[in-house]
Amino acid sequence: SGTFYSVAYGMVNGVGTYVAVGGNDSTTFTSTSNHVFSNSLNHVYTSTNGSTSISRSPGTPSAFRAVVFNMGVFTAVGYDGASYRSPDGVNWSVIESGAHTDIVALRVIDGRYYALQRTLGSFVSEVVNAVLVSSDGVNWARVEQNTTINQFALERFNGRLYTAGGGASILRSEPIPSVAAPVLAVLTPNTLAKLGDTVALAVASNGD
Repeated sequence: SGTFYSVAYGMVNGVGTYVAVGGNDSTTFTSTSNHVFSNSLNHVYTSTNGSTSISRSPGTPSAFRAVVFNMGVFTAVGYDGASYRSPDGVNWSVIESGAHTDIVALRVIDGRYYALQRTLGSFVSEVVNAVLVSSDGVNWARVEQNTTINQFALERFNGRLYTAGGGASILRSEPIPSVAAPVLAVLTPNTLAKLGDTVALAVASNGD
């Protein structure tokens, strides 16, 4: 038996694919000085029609709690700071999130990844909850929320990030700068662009 926590939809080799993630209902924990590990069995299913699905074996030690699809890649997070990426929902590669406790929510908002890491109190070195932020889903920055009340959902509104959790708590961030738009410039014969430079192109039609 088990519970699904999240589902994402994306195109895999031109085929629309659902990926659902979750774990079993019974979880036990063991503790070290800085980590708390769970043996929750990971469940990953994929489907191309939303009706029939195939069970996958991601080969990960901890269950996923959330999954998103962005820029052609599925990203999943879960217990014990688990963070993985997959191009198809079948083959998963680990990402170092820097978190040691459970990541319980994941969103992509305005091109940025936002994840919620909950605390397990004095059992671990990370004694307060945090928001994990990434521009690419690979490199993460940890922003502490200065609370031990676990947060489970997040949304961005009017330039601020809101999280909601235990005790009917709602936390609000300071204004978050928007992702800068690319600057367009006209290239002339005297303008040089070397390999690796970022170049933005604008295309227009004169009606012909």
